Parts: sequence; structure tokens; C-alpha cells
Amino acid sequence: MSLWDFPECGDFGAVLAEAQARALRARDAAAASPDEAALAWRHGALSRTLEAFGQSPREGADRGVLLREAVRLCDGHLTLPEVGFSPGEHQAEWLRRFGLSARPGRGARPSIAFDLTPVDRLPHISEELSEGLRDALQLDPRLRRFRQPTVADGALLRLSRHPEYQNPTQKAAIRALLTMPPGATLLASMPTGGGKSLLFQLGVRWWREQSKDCSPCAVVIVPTVALALAHADALKKEQGLEGSEAFVGELSHDERQDLLLRFRRGEVPLLFMSAEMALTSAREALFEAAHPTAERSSVQRGHLQGLFVDEAHIIESWGRTFRPDFQRLPGLVQALRAKNPALRTVLLSATFGAEAHALLEQQYGAGTFLSVVAGAPRTELDLVVQDFSAPTRRDATLLQLLDVLPRPALVYTTRPKDAEGIARQLRQRDYTRLAVITGETTGRDRGDVVRRWRAGQLDLVVATAAFGMGIDKSDVRAVVHASLPEDAARYYQEIGRAGRDGHQALALLLWAPEDETRARSMSLGQLMKTEKAEERWWALVQDARDHGRLREAPDTGYTRMTVDITLPRPGSGEGSYNRQWNASLVNQLQRYGGGAVEVLSIDDDRDRWTLDVKEGVLLDTGDEARTRLMELLAERPQEVTQARQRHRGFRQALEKRDEECMLCSVFELVEAEPPPLFPCGRCPYCRAEDASPPTHFEFRGLDALWPTIPPGCAYRPHPRPP
Repeated sequence: MSLWDFPECGDFGAVLAEAQARALRARDAAAASPDEAALAWRHGALSRTLEAFGQSPREGADRGVLLREAVRLCDGHLTLPEVGFSPGEHQAEWLRRFGLSARPGRGARPSIAFDLTPVDRLPHISEELSEGLRDALQLDPRLRRFRQPTVADGALLRLSRHPEYQNPTQKAAIRALLTMPPGATLLASMPTGGGKSLLFQLGVRWWREQSKDCSPCAVVIVPTVALALAHADALKKEQGLEGSEAFVGELSHDERQDLLLRFRRGEVPLLFMSAEMALTSAREALFEAAHPTAERSSVQRGHLQGLFVDEAHIIESWGRTFRPDFQRLPGLVQALRAKNPALRTVLLSATFGAEAHALLEQQYGAGTFLSVVAGAPRTELDLVVQDFSAPTRRDATLLQLLDVLPRPALVYTTRPKDAEGIARQLRQRDYTRLAVITGETTGRDRGDVVRRWRAGQLDLVVATAAFGMGIDKSDVRAVVHASLPEDAARYYQEIGRAGRDGHQALALLLWAPEDETRARSMSLGQLMKTEKAEERWWALVQDARDHGRLREAPDTGYTRMTVDITLPRPGSGEGSYNRQWNASLVNQLQRYGGGAVEVLSIDDDRDRWTLDVKEGVLLDTGDEARTRLMELLAERPQEVTQARQRHRGFRQALEKRDEECMLCSVFELVEAEPPPLFPCGRCPYCRAEDASPPTHFEFRGLDALWPTIPPGCAYRPHPRPP
């Protein structure tokens, strides 16, 4: 009898109960040895898969692919009591779609024995692709993440429920956080699943422990509504942080006002929001919370002591084009520090490229600046890449592969219409436990998808780039790219949403030549030619002047201008692309201009952006004005060159995937100062060379210390050696 049989179970309910009981017993024994830990992971994964299987419509496609995943977890053979299956001809045909076969089981009770057909023996998958998938889908239950548990200190044991640090870099980052000088900025980088969220959780607890006359609180800036909701939801179970909330657009006016009131009262320890919210709806509340205690009323006990930016690497990439408010965050920090000079800022991400690191140090380095960077690559992922002669062939293969790939899974594509199209075809193939989420998804729908995804009610999400960023969904087993990412940074960030539990996961990239043009365009990020930029700027200025939207700012004396962001360039037609180009232009002027132009607010309902123009010459049309405008955009060609280099570097990594370790090539492109790396053992090159995965890694950042340690800090580190 196999370890994975259920001989005493007469129905599926009994199977599920027994699977859950086995998972609990295995979890209790997991600490005994690596083998016991691997067994516990399999039992846990099987229990979750069978639970999802039981919730799926009978004979629906979800049921078939989940059954395949359950059989895969059981070494390719699983015997279950009859639960509506029959080894008759009709069912045999249905099972073959998912690479399964069935036969009568042995024993006194009626049962069915299911057998898995390896992916390289499935007729509808090409030989070239199936060869890579065969090895990548071979079950490996061992923990793949570099584990280097580090002894806990008093701060961790007192302020969290964790008995140890996940790795030395996490401990170093916490040490740096709790010893931050007033007004300092900390940049911390750890691999996905490495425990970055602990920084804002422990930070606000530490500040509250130290305070006697107020209730310290912190704001966490996140790039997506989904991430804000996920963070807030996760903290509902954390003692002392249950009051943490997400300040998002789906809240009504009254709900927003009530939440901000509770924040000012100190009842909300962590408030998650977008950069746009921080600069508009929440701005006044943040300033009130930043005031010294003596200047606030007795009921306003909330005191803003920290501002965290999660997934901070996107400040450089997203802030370059369509999210200008990311570029305004340093100005917000500066203004808040005028009220509270001790305000600390913390920048968090899994990776920081050289350009992103330099930009962040430039923007946030006015006070003391310290970096704690692990430099650790992801080691959980099996990388498989396949190019196709045409998108139609790629799309057809994608649909067939989704019948046999592990679950839960994410499918990424570039455009919302492509994501909707894939989801529509999957529903036509009888999938129901799936959702689609793009930049066009409403806030309420997005929140619903996040909740269902984290609760295990969805097995598949088809999405554009933003979904999944930072969301603590630990058991994602596959990420599929159904288009070519524009650069290594996006690719690496998105595949990092799989295998967050440290176990085996698949990263599959399927692309066609037509993807190349779109990826190259995305890498440039709406960086227009200088002549067109000039024409668009003068058109925006003249339109604002003609409609009385130029005025003197009462608080600064600068010229305040409200522009129609949809205004066409002279000689061009109407269209949504005008919004993209105009937004890109204004953002470039803010980015490159050294403060000459600052975006104050964005009214998407009326397509109006309000700017402060701090150099009057930019409102003229003469040679002097043109010269100054060209000076402000002078860095644009350099950024175009850098964008092209990023795209070209990723393409070269793909082209050389059979000649050198692909993970090493990608990591060297996304990490500012990558350490020497061993071959990953799990990419096309390493599989062909039979290279073994590395067994250890030296975490970095351990020697990062502030120049001075403030009084009352949590640590007394030894002084640096002479």
C-alpha cells in the first residue's frame, strides 16, 4: 500500500478529512529532519489541492487540472474512492486532456486508481518544450530556499511571534531600523519571502513601546490597491496591529474621513495607501499627524514617525512614465520633516538595480542614508523558455499547457485586452476558479480577487504586470509569461511571485516575435522625441492661458497651471494616446527639471493636472524658453539609451540561455552589485550541463551600521574595527 492511498475512506469527504489529519501530523514532525520537512510540505500541498478539488464543479476543467496536481504530489499514482469518476470511455477521454488515466483500484471498497502521464509523453506538446518541462515538473519536495536561520534577539522575541530571523540580512535590516538616527533613510533589499514586511511591523511596535505621550504610527506606500488590501488583511491577525487599514479609492467619502480620524487618534498603527492617496486625500491628515505632540489636541494621539515605501524599486521605473506621484514622494517627505524632523523613511524591495539605487539615494539622501542589501538570488524556480514563430501558436500552446501545469498559477501578459482574451478562452474551456485583473479592474473587484486568491478560492489569475506584487501568497507553483517582458527587472519581479514558501515552482516564458516591438516600446516608457515634447508643452501652456487656468499660487508665488491632459498636439488627432504622451511629458519635466515643474494634484475624473511652474521662462515661447526646456529634457536621451540597454540585456540573456546560466545572467542585470554566483542548476543551460544547484549562499549587508547610534537604541553593536 502506498503512503498516499486512502484505503479506509469510503467517500471524498473522508479522504479530505484524512488528508488534513495527515498534514497536521506531518507538520508537527517537520522539525525532526529535512526529509520530514519535505514530507510535511507534500502533505500540506496535497491537502490544499484536494480541498480545492472538492470545491470545483464536477467534471469541470478545474477539477481535472487539480486532480493532476494531486496525483503529481503522490509520485504519479493516487487511489481515491469513487467520487463520480468512471474508467469508461467518456471519462478516459476527459482524463487524457489533463494527462491522466484511470483504472479500477484494488481493495474491498470501490475505488479508482489515477496515473499521471509525464508531460514529455503528451502528444499536443512539442518535443522541444516538453523536454524542459519534463525536468522542471519532476516533483522535488525539498526546501530550495537558502535557509540560514539566525538567532533571535530580545527585540524580535518581544515585539513579534517569530522565534528566529529568517536570514542574517533580515536581522541586520531590523538592527538598522531600530537604531535609525532621526531623519534618516534606510534602504533594505531581501529576496522575495525573505521577511521585508517584518520591518514595518516591528518598527511601529518598537516606536510604540518607546513612546509615553503619544501613539506612534506609520504610513506604508504601496504601488497597487491589491497590495494595500493584502497587507491590511494580513495584519488583522497580528496582536497590536489589528487596527491597521488600507486607505483606498473604493472607500466612500465618509469611510475615508472616519479612517483618517482614527489614524490621527492613534488607533491605526499602519496605514497602507498609494502615492497618489498620500499626496491628495490623505495629505492633510499626514501633516496633522506629523506635528509635534504639543501642537496637537489631546485626542489626536497618533504621531507619524515613519514612512515606508514597499516595492520601492518601482519608483524608478513606474515613476518614469505613468505614475508621476512616485517622483513626488521625496517632496512629501521633505514637507513632513518640516513638521517632524525626526521622521524616518524606509525603502523596501527584493532587488534594486544600479539606476534605481542611485536615484533613490539622490532623492532620499538629504539625511543619513544606509543600505542593507542581501544580494541573494531566487533559488526555488525552474526556468523554462520557449519562443514561437507566431502569437497564434503561442496562444494555442498556452491553453493546452494550462491543463497540465501546477496550481495555483499566475499568467502574465502585457495588455488588458490580451488578459481578458486569455481568460475568456479559459472559461470556454470550462475553467471557473479563475479571475482576470488588469489596470482597468475596479478597486472593489480588485480587492475581491485578492481576497479570493489569498483564501485559496482561485487557482488561476490572468493579469497584467501589477498583480501579485508583494502579496503574501506563499504556495503559487507556476508563473507563466504569455508575452515578452520589457526587461530583466520586470521578468525577475514577476517570476518571484511563485515559490514564496521556498519550495519548487515553475517560471515559464512563452513569446513570439511580435512581442519584441511591444516590449521595446514598453522599455522606453513613452519617452518622446524632443521636437514633439516641445510642441506638446507649448500647446498645454497656451490652452491653460486661453481658458484662464494660469494663476499665481497664493502660498509660494509660483505660477500654478491646470492643464488638460488629453489635449492633442498641434497637427495630431484626438485619441487616448494624447493622455499618455502628455502625462509622460509632464512627468519627464518633473523628473529631470530639478524642481522647475512639480505636479500638485491629478483629477482623473476631469482629466486635469495641476502643476506649479517654478521658472517663469517656461511659460514663454521665445528662444530663451526653448533653450531652457531643452536643458530640462537633456537627460532624456541618456534615459532612452539606458532603457534600450536594459531591454537588449534581457534579450541577450534569453538568446544565450543555452550557453550560460540564465538565472545568473538575469540577476546580474537586476542587482546593483551582484555577488559572484554559482550556476542555478535549474535553467536551460544548467539542465543541459547537468549542473547541480548551489547548497549555500553568503548573505550580505551584515556590516551595515549607522555612523552614530542614537540614545535609547535597541542595540549596542561593537564599534567598527580600526
